[in-house]
Amino acid sequence: MVDRLEEQRVMCRHTLKSGVLLGCLLASVASDAATARINWNGIEDRRWPGPAIWANRLQDWSVNEGRLKCVHQQGGGDWRTAHLLSHDLGSSGDLLNVEVDLDSASGGHAGVLLGGGEGRLSYRQASLIQGAPGLGGGYLVDVAFKASKLCIRDFGSDAEVALPLPIAEAMLRHKLSPEIPLTLAVEAQRIDTQSLLLIATLTAQGDELATVRTRVDAERLVGNAALVSRGSTDRDPHRFSGWRLSGDRVAAHAERAYGPVAGVLYSVANGDLKVGVQCLSVGRTILGEGNRIGVRLEKRRTDGSWEPVGQTVGISEPDYYALIRVRGHDSERSGEFRVVMVNGPKDAVPYEFLVPAEPNDGELVIGGISCTGTMGRKGLANRSLLNAGESYIGLWSPANQWAPFSGITEPLIDRDPDIVFFTGDQLYEWWPTPTDPTDAIPFEDYLYKWLIWHRSFKDVTSRVPCLLQTDDHDVWHPNLWGDGPRLMTAGGDSGGGFIKSSYFVNLVQRTMCGHNPDPFDPGPSDSGITNYYCTFRYGGVDFALLEDRKFKSAASSIERGEEPSMLGDAQLKMLSEWATTSDRSPVRLVVSQTNYVTLNTNKQGGMFADKDSNGWPRPARDKAVRLFKKAGALLFTGDQHLASVTRMETPTSADGVYQFSQPPGGCIWWRWFYPNEAQRRGSVATGSDEPHLGRFVDAFGNRFEALAVANPGPREAMPLYENTSPRRHILSPQQRAAGVGTQSRIHQGEGFAVIQIDIPNDRITLECWPDKTGTRMTPYRQFDGWPLELELREL
Repeated sequence: MVDRLEEQRVMCRHTLKSGVLLGCLLASVASDAATARINWNGIEDRRWPGPAIWANRLQDWSVNEGRLKCVHQQGGGDWRTAHLLSHDLGSSGDLLNVEVDLDSASGGHAGVLLGGGEGRLSYRQASLIQGAPGLGGGYLVDVAFKASKLCIRDFGSDAEVALPLPIAEAMLRHKLSPEIPLTLAVEAQRIDTQSLLLIATLTAQGDELATVRTRVDAERLVGNAALVSRGSTDRDPHRFSGWRLSGDRVAAHAERAYGPVAGVLYSVANGDLKVGVQCLSVGRTILGEGNRIGVRLEKRRTDGSWEPVGQTVGISEPDYYALIRVRGHDSERSGEFRVVMVNGPKDAVPYEFLVPAEPNDGELVIGGISCTGTMGRKGLANRSLLNAGESYIGLWSPANQWAPFSGITEPLIDRDPDIVFFTGDQLYEWWPTPTDPTDAIPFEDYLYKWLIWHRSFKDVTSRVPCLLQTDDHDVWHPNLWGDGPRLMTAGGDSGGGFIKSSYFVNLVQRTMCGHNPDPFDPGPSDSGITNYYCTFRYGGVDFALLEDRKFKSAASSIERGEEPSMLGDAQLKMLSEWATTSDRSPVRLVVSQTNYVTLNTNKQGGMFADKDSNGWPRPARDKAVRLFKKAGALLFTGDQHLASVTRMETPTSADGVYQFSQPPGGCIWWRWFYPNEAQRRGSVATGSDEPHLGRFVDAFGNRFEALAVANPGPREAMPLYENTSPRRHILSPQQRAAGVGTQSRIHQGEGFAVIQIDIPNDRITLECWPDKTGTRMTPYRQFDGWPLELELREL
C-alpha cells in the first residue's frame, strides 16, 4: 500500500517556490548523480541539434537563433521527438528533476517525454520513439497550447490513439500569448518501492500557471528523455531554449555522443583506400572569407599521435558527404584512422575507425546483410479487429523496434568477417516515417533514414570494408525495373524507369556506393543516372559487384517488342571479360541485388510468378547465368526476404550455378517456399525429409535444386499470413504469454549470412544465422539446413 504520509510530504514540499524547490532538490542529490544542461547559445543555424541529441525527424528540427526549433514538415500530425543521448533515466534512485525552457505557441503540444523504452529497449532503439504512443513509450508531460492545459499522459498506453487522454491535467490560469518564455519543471519523487510521484509545474517568468501531479510506475520511468512537439507549423513553431536534468535517477553517458561525422564506409582495392564520409546536416558548408567545411583523414603513428593522410576534402550540400581517396595504400598493414572535420562546428569531434590488413593466407570470411527495415508496425492499429484475449505487438517493444540490429551486428562481429556486403534495401522509404510521394528530390527524408542506418551499423562499418548496393527501396521504389535506366513517365513503379529525379538517384548512389571500388563504366546514361558496377580482388578472391535493377526491362517495354534486358550491354561486357580473363583467383563471387530463380509459393503451394525477382525476363536472365557459370562463380544475393541455397541449371548443364540468397535483416513482407507435389521434379532431396527441398521449376521455367530454405514459419502458418493485413501484427494470448511479439519476433526468418572461404582446403562453407535477439531457437544456432559445405571444384 502507498505510504500516504510520504505522498503528503512530497506534495507539501512541492508547494514551495520553484527556485527554492530546485535548490533543495539539488542539495539532496547523491554525490554520484549526474546533471545534464543543454542549450544552443552561440550555435550556428543548422539541422543537427548537436552531439547530445538525436532528432526525429531530421527535417523537422533545426537550431535557429540559439534555440532548437520544431516545424512539422509533411506528415506533421505525429509526435516529433528530440532524444537526449548523453544522459538517461536509471532504474534506481529516488529523485528526478527536469526543466525545459520553451516559448509559448498558439497551437499544438510541446513538452518532454520521460522513460522512453521503459528499460526494455537500448538507448539507440528508444531514441526512435516518435510518431505515436504505444507499449514501451514512457510518460509524456506536455503543454496543450490551444486547450490551455498542462497534461501528464501515458505514452506507453496500448489504447491505439494518437493523443492519449491525460492521466492528470490542469487548466492554465490564463491563456498564453505566443512567444512568451515558459519553464516546464517536472519532479519525480519516490513514494514506495513501486511508485513515484510525478509533479509538473508550468511557469512564465516566475508566475506559476499550473501544477499537475500523479503517481506513476517506478519501473516504467526508466530509459530515454526527449523533447516533444506535435502540431507545430512554419507560422507557429515550437521553440526550446534550454533543458536541464538532475537527480539520482539520472545517469551520464558521454560515450553516446554522435556527430557531426555520422559514419564512414571504405573499400581497399586496386591499390586505393577509398573512404566515404557521411556527416550530419551542419548548416552552410561554404563559409565567409573563402572557406568551406571539409574533412581530413589522419592515421595514428606508433607513438599515438596523428598524421594527416592526403589533403582536406570539402563536404557538399545537400548530402553532407565527402569521398577521400588514398592512392598507394599499404594493404599489408592494418591502421587506425580518424576523420577530422575542418572549419566545422565548435562541437565537432573526430570519428575513429580501423582498416585491417588485407588477408593473404587463402582464407576469407565474407558477411552479408540485406533488407534492414527499422521496425515492424510503425503506427496506430485498429483495436476493433481484436478478438477476445488478442493484442497487438507492442509498438515500442524489442520485438517491434529492430534498429540498431544488435541481434545481427554482434553475432556477425563474433564471426570475425574480413569484408561485408550490404546487398540493398539498407532502408525502406516508408519506415519509420511516411514519405511525400510528390517530392522528386526528398534528400532530407533520405538523409534522416540513411543516418539511422549509419548509426545502426557503425560497429561493423568502422572495423572492416563494407561494400554496398542500392536496391529499389533505397531510391524510393516498392519495386524497380530501371529499363535502361530511364525516368518513369507513366505507370508508377511498374511502368519502368525511376520515379524520383536522377539527381536524387545519384545522391543515394553516391552516399551508399561512392566508396566502392571504381566502376567499370561510371556513365551517366542519357537520363543522367550514373553507375557503380565493378570487379575487383580482395583477400585473394575475385568479386563482381552488379547492378541488376537499373537495367532490367519493364513488362511494358517487352510488350512493345523491345529485347529483354537484365544487366545491360556494358555490364555484360564487364562480366564477359571477367569470366574469361586468365588472371583469375581460385574463388570467384558474383554479388547481385536479387536472386535468379523465383523461390516464392502461394497459399496453395503453387509457384508464384514474381517479376521482382531475376527469374524474369528469362532470356536476359539466361545470358547472365551462363556468364556466372563460365566464370566459375558463386552467386551471392539478397532482396527476396527468404534465405536459400539453390543450384540453378543452365540450358546445357544440370550442374549449374550455386546461389546463396541471404535472409532479411528486418522484414515486413514475407515470402515462403512450400511447394506442393505438383511442382516437384523427381524425389525429395537426398538425405532430407523436407518436402520443400529437391528439384523444381519456377513460374518462369527456370530449373533448380533447392538445397536449403529458411522459411519464416511452419507450413501451416503460411495460408494464414497476409502481407497487407493488419492482423499480421496481432498476437494470441498464448503467443503473448510465451513472449512472442514482445521479446521474440512472430516470424523467424530474419538474420545474416556468412561465407567462409578456405582455398588451401578446397572448401567454401555457407552459414545462415538468425537475428540473435529475435529468434526463439535455443541454444542459438544456424537456421535448419546450414551450414552447407561446397568444394571449390563444384563451382
